[in-house]
Amino acid sequence: GWPLSWAAESQDRKEFIKAINRFSSNYAPNFGRLLTPLVEGIRVSGPFRPTWHQGEPLRLVIMDGEGLGHTPDSASSISTSITKRYPSVDAIILVDNAAQPMQAAPTAVLRSLISSGHHAKLIVCFTHFDEVKGPNLPNIGMRKDHVLGSYDNACAAVGKSLDTQAENLLRSVKQDRVFFLSNAHEPVRVVAKSFMVSELSKLISATLKTIEPPKAVDARPRYDMINFVLGIQVATGEFHSQWR
Repeated sequence: GWPLSWAAESQDRKEFIKAINRFSSNYAPNFGRLLTPLVEGIRVSGPFRPTWHQGEPLRLVIMDGEGLGHTPDSASSISTSITKRYPSVDAIILVDNAAQPMQAAPTAVLRSLISSGHHAKLIVCFTHFDEVKGPNLPNIGMRKDHVLGSYDNACAAVGKSLDTQAENLLRSVKQDRVFFLSNAHEPVRVVAKSFMVSELSKLISATLKTIEPPKAVDARPRYDMINFVLGIQVATGEFHSQWR
């Protein structure tokens, strides 16, 4: 029968990952022996810190779900399982492929964030930046502008379906909340270290900035004395009627 519980402990990294793959892998030769379809989530905690990061481990909680576009309906609409997380997080990092940027799914995310009022949490991260090549793109700056052009087109599409203010809010993200990663699946090498570490560090800084509480505003009430007196009279009357 089915086991009631299962536990494993190992100091060997390969052995540990091999055991975890039973719950998370989608490796075709193992189909029929995996529990992946039954697993809704895996929680991992620990002092994770890459070799290029200086200082103490970052106190962050990262939630990563199923990518958009993996199901037929996710390209045109965002699942409720994703949108219900919007209020509970400080930053929403939209990870997109720079080689084919801002297709239907990420554009739907932009529209969803604007409609729900969580656009201020948006951070955009373009991966596969090393695959953005062409004779008309000789340097990093031009490659960035090429990708950002697709982002502008997505903002314009959202503006057409909503309004100009929505488009302007999304365009403001380009100033300091768009980042580019290349060869992210490989260890950071000395040759690419300056660019990768710089972009990753700025990405982390932008994420931490969303956690900072807003600065207190020095505000004092100013009353229109004529309406103030009338308001007191109305409020007093309503209080007395309810009290009676």
